[in-house]
Amino acid sequence: MSHSLVPVFIEFTPKGASECNPKVLAVLRSYLGIIAAHLKPMAANKQPAGLLESLEALPALTLVNTSTNTSTGTLEIPDTLASEIAHKAEALTLKTLNLRESFGGSFEKIFETALSKRLEDLEPRDTLDASILLVAVNATDKSAPSLNYVKCDVTLSAVTESGHGFEQHKVRSLGLQLTWTGYHLAHMQIASAEDFVASLKKSGDIIDLAKAGLLKTFVIQTAQ
Repeated sequence: MSHSLVPVFIEFTPKGASECNPKVLAVLRSYLGIIAAHLKPMAANKQPAGLLESLEALPALTLVNTSTNTSTGTLEIPDTLASEIAHKAEALTLKTLNLRESFGGSFEKIFETALSKRLEDLEPRDTLDASILLVAVNATDKSAPSLNYVKCDVTLSAVTESGHGFEQHKVRSLGLQLTWTGYHLAHMQIASAEDFVASLKKSGDIIDLAKAGLLKTFVIQTAQ
């Protein structure tokens, strides 16, 4: 079973701390809406490539981080597959993006929700190949807010037997691959980015994700 999942749009905001540059934050929030509008007419299997295309078309972004990480293991059956995979996927995400533990729980909820429906109809002989796409504004670092693209590829094998005799267990092999690309907004180009956003607002090519109920916001305790 192969699935490309619709991207999840996220904003991480700081708890008990002042926001970053409001102009920068406004542009990055608008960029999420521009990406969403670009992807809206696309079939799900076209959206991973379309998301990258739309990111590359956004002006004034500077690539600051890119990384790939993998994890493998086995899961015993029966178990709550979605929650266990989500927990492992979050751990890999925090490690790859070098995020504090205060981000823990937010990614796990997203991964579990995305996977639950895909796993409902998974038969013992089925394998799963799914991609979870995230686009996130991280405003918790007020000196350097960022726009981040995260792709988590999940592969789950068919059920097999492990062990001997009474110690035999039903298991699935799990593979995770996490790809991250992070961008900052170039401060010298904020004006041109604002002009770009304004032109798309006039043409109606931006989705207000908060109003549409499509933006997941998480409040993060910032480091003291």
